[in-house]
Amino acid sequence: GTGKTLLVYDLAKSLSEDGPVLFVHCGSLSRGHQQLNEHMERVTICGAENYPREMETGHYPILIVDESQRLEEKELDRLRDHVLERGIFSIFSFAVPQVMNADPEVAAAAEKISLMADASYMLTSKIRINKEIYLFLKGLFDFRKRTRNHHFNNIDLIYADSRESAEPIIDYYKERGYMYISCDETEDTAEKPMMVDSDDTFGQEYDHVMVTMDSRFYHDEKGILRSSETSPGPYSYEQMLYQAVTRTREQLCILVCSNEDLMRRILTLLKY
Repeated sequence: GTGKTLLVYDLAKSLSEDGPVLFVHCGSLSRGHQQLNEHMERVTICGAENYPREMETGHYPILIVDESQRLEEKELDRLRDHVLERGIFSIFSFAVPQVMNADPEVAAAAEKISLMADASYMLTSKIRINKEIYLFLKGLFDFRKRTRNHHFNNIDLIYADSRESAEPIIDYYKERGYMYISCDETEDTAEKPMMVDSDDTFGQEYDHVMVTMDSRFYHDEKGILRSSETSPGPYSYEQMLYQAVTRTREQLCILVCSNEDLMRRILTLLKY
């Protein structure tokens, strides 16, 4: 949620004045990417799987890779070889925290990105997310960082005592234009309107976002948000939740399901 994707798109626009830019997005392409492809001159956006074809069919002296920590090691090797063989000026946008608890291949790719760079720069603060959402999330993920005397008018907090009772609430918010982002691999979001997996939201943002926090989430003795279960994928449930809620531009709804302790905790955060 730092705004690094906005930054690299701005760089792509500026660099396109010097030559065609190939922008590789390491995630699912959305309608927004298609619109950018139509309106950005001399910038071609493609998914990581289409990178070799684009490089063979076009001349791109500039390469930008967004969410590059998601590349497998063999994919990164292929990109590196293209860059070195053709002398391509390249920028890799990379989120370090998202490779924590990663599988060995993802971790190896992350380390390789760091080692291959001629120069590295880090964002010192968030440049995208709005202040109210940012302050709320600081306290949600680390209770010690909660903000006093702040009115969170754009945060909705709702409780459901079961998954069955949560469904009509989710449907209601989806009808109001909220994008429901799932952090549960067992939940089927394929081809369902206003519903998407957190894994498919890298580089995306939405005006209104809804997420569910169920019984697996809790705050430890230090006030850090944790999950009692281990995710089967490369990202922890806490990281998937963070990925989801930081997609929010304007309004966020958190639906707490079957977790009264967490509900009381978040209410305290909102009234602090």
